[in-house]
Order: sequence, then C-alpha cells, then structure tokens
Amino acid sequence: MLRLTVSRDQHFSIDHSPPLQGRSAYVCRNLTCLSEALKGKKFQRTLKRAIPDAIVESLNAQLKGITSL
Repeated sequence: MLRLTVSRDQHFSIDHSPPLQGRSAYVCRNLTCLSEALKGKKFQRTLKRAIPDAIVESLNAQLKGITSL
C-alpha cells in the first residue's frame, strides 16, 4: 500500500516510512486501484482537499515503475 499524507501546512507527500503526521489516505500498489480512487474522488473525500496534479503524476509514475519490474 502507498500512503498519501497531507500535513497541517498543506504539504502533500507520498509516505514510505517513517509515517508523517497528518491526514492520510491509502491506495494499493496497482494502477487500476489508483485510477478508481481518483475517478471516485476518494482521496479528496478522505483528505478533505483537492489533490494537486503533481501528486497524481508522482503516484502514477511510482506505480508504473512498480508494475514494470
């Protein structure tokens, strides 16, 4: 699972370890899961804010790297 965290100062990060403080959402390491989460606006609902395009692109890139192994 990948953890997307947003801190109180609105800084987004994709956690690996150690866990950061803030509101978090998880997604499995699968492009299909990510696209369904984005399509259903599940990240926005869980994190209570819009997800920047740069973070979405970073998540896509990381998951594409995982699936190409």
